[in-house]
Amino acid sequence: MVTCNQSIQNFNEKMSNLVNSKFIVAEKKIAEVLISISDSILLFELFKHVSEDFDYQTVKSVCFAHDVQGNGYFKLPKSDVDVLALGFAVLSEIDSGAIDIIDLCNEYFPTVEGKQRSYSLFATQFLIPFQQTALKFAKAMVENQGFNEVKEEKSIPLEEQTEKQANTVEEKEFTKQRTVIGCEYIEQLKRQAVEIANTLKRGREPYDELAFILEELQEYVNARNLRGITLAVTALKHVKRETKKVDVNLDKISKIIGAVV
Repeated sequence: MVTCNQSIQNFNEKMSNLVNSKFIVAEKKIAEVLISISDSILLFELFKHVSEDFDYQTVKSVCFAHDVQGNGYFKLPKSDVDVLALGFAVLSEIDSGAIDIIDLCNEYFPTVEGKQRSYSLFATQFLIPFQQTALKFAKAMVENQGFNEVKEEKSIPLEEQTEKQANTVEEKEFTKQRTVIGCEYIEQLKRQAVEIANTLKRGREPYDELAFILEELQEYVNARNLRGITLAVTALKHVKRETKKVDVNLDKISKIIGAVV
């Protein structure tokens, strides 16, 4: 089992790699950062918490702004919580393709010294504060707030257990039905990926990978494994760029997951 401290070290390593990377491979490094978050209960809970009720568009418009001459600049949020929420949202949008990282750097971290220098300014002004703030919060959760690796279940009186068990049987049956319905779409995509892969002599690897990810996603959904689901969906975002013959609708998959889990 990966401990909280190990997951913090992993996140820190991935962030440092991102900060020190070349701009041309930054998107790949961002994906690795997001995977390190989704694969950690501690970090997943941290970013879930700071993102709740976060007014992304408003904060983004204030922090990524333009002066009277129309020159773009970046201003760090005053609140540490907003630093985390904004940082996570922007990295997620870069990862999804909603934001082009080169355009972002050129507009809000401009320099006459070239794209790599603009990226370095982005790293200094945006990535490093995000990294340091996340580490501060994560370590505080472990050291000061007594975050446990495994949460203990509260004891339930015997009379409540009997009633709960009766209700659980009905809930499990209902949830099972929803899971079967939801996974039919994922199974359909997986079959398509396998069929296409079998017709290709070259370039079948992405479709084999897609089929594998979809199979893993099915298992995570059935197990209600939120960390695994997040990891699989993150992987889908990347592989779908290379598997255009299979129409992977991420919005539909998200709705299926939301209804089942």
